Amino acid sequence: MINSESRLAGFVPAIVVDVALAALSFFVLYNGVTSFERSISLYDATLTSQILPVVLLMFLPYVFIGLRPLDFWADQGAWLAIVLVMVVSTALADQSAATDKLRLMIACLAFGLALRTWLEHATDHAVAAILLAICLFHALVLILVIQKAPSANPLLPYDQSWVPYHSHIRHVAYHGMVAGCAGIALGFLHPVLRLPGFLLATLALAGTFFFGARGALLGWLVFVAVFALTSRKYRTLLPAAGLTVALGMGLAMALEAFFIQSPFTGTLHGRVESVSKLVNSTGRSGIWLDALQVALKHPWFGDGMDVYRSSGCCMPESTVHPHNTLVQWLMEFGVIGTFAVLWALWRIIGKRLVPALRHGNTNVGQSVLLSLIVGLLVFGLVDGVFYHAVPLLVFSILCALLYGTEREPSVKMSNNEAHLPAGK
Repeated sequence: MINSESRLAGFVPAIVVDVALAALSFFVLYNGVTSFERSISLYDATLTSQILPVVLLMFLPYVFIGLRPLDFWADQGAWLAIVLVMVVSTALADQSAATDKLRLMIACLAFGLALRTWLEHATDHAVAAILLAICLFHALVLILVIQKAPSANPLLPYDQSWVPYHSHIRHVAYHGMVAGCAGIALGFLHPVLRLPGFLLATLALAGTFFFGARGALLGWLVFVAVFALTSRKYRTLLPAAGLTVALGMGLAMALEAFFIQSPFTGTLHGRVESVSKLVNSTGRSGIWLDALQVALKHPWFGDGMDVYRSSGCCMPESTVHPHNTLVQWLMEFGVIGTFAVLWALWRIIGKRLVPALRHGNTNVGQSVLLSLIVGLLVFGLVDGVFYHAVPLLVFSILCALLYGTEREPSVKMSNNEAHLPAGK
């Protein structure tokens, strides 16, 4: 019987699968941004209705071509625990917003699963291709946002109505932080992408500095540290990262000098003075205390996803999430649910990260993705990374790519083995 990989190769070369998956990732993320609605519920519902048909179309070839389905049992307990926590929390919720958020979360997980399935039929360059697509997607969006910056009213620095496709300028940094990391990583994944990746990372960091996204810089620094420790590429990574930061800050300062003053409350290099500033300057500590008091009302299983926004519990009223992933999960999933999610993340990330930190990781692609995910998790401790739709999509893509680095030997290897003489 012809194996599934050979059957697919008869229709589509594996390199075409790489390009198609990168283009699809670009399309899904760009569509996710440009479909923005001011109403959170409407935005989530719109994206859910757009993502699920894409997932269906991705799985159709498995029906018509008869490809071997993915082994769905990798870390099955961890992923099932996450889904079960979300379902139980939604079932016990006192508000309907939880159901809308559950649909979005399932749609994002389904897209990640579909992407993971197709990565089985791609080459080893698929990771670099998709990370490049994320960098290009962010660069396009960032340029659009910068062009609109002169529309901001300097007398109303908290008026974010001028920001295209985002409800707040800092939300651009949700994908900007990933682009800044991915650009650095591209040079280690493929030598041809070293210069393009460096330039795209510089642009992403310039946007981070210009718009004052301190949480994104924190996540980026964590990525660099973890990537250096797991890959052991100190001599090449650290100088490249330092040069990228210097050029990014220089470009941000040039934008201020020759284009427009940063339309928020001052650029990053003018605002970052201490860790306490990051926590207290925008009232995060007060938000966390208010949110934790609400979490105590439903301590064990929480009150469903999106309870922070739907309950109107906390000040300021303009916030829609508690700006901290752990506080968010305690509100939504309770102590039991949060513990289950943390255990699942340990199974998915920790069991791969700890050996890499101890002994180094010869799989550069896996080291890149582990470091990126850890950076996002740290970023989530000061912002709504695991609340908004686009960073949730990015997280799903990164997890799919992480599993893709552990897939079976490539199609090319399988075909070569098929031609070995008998008995060898």
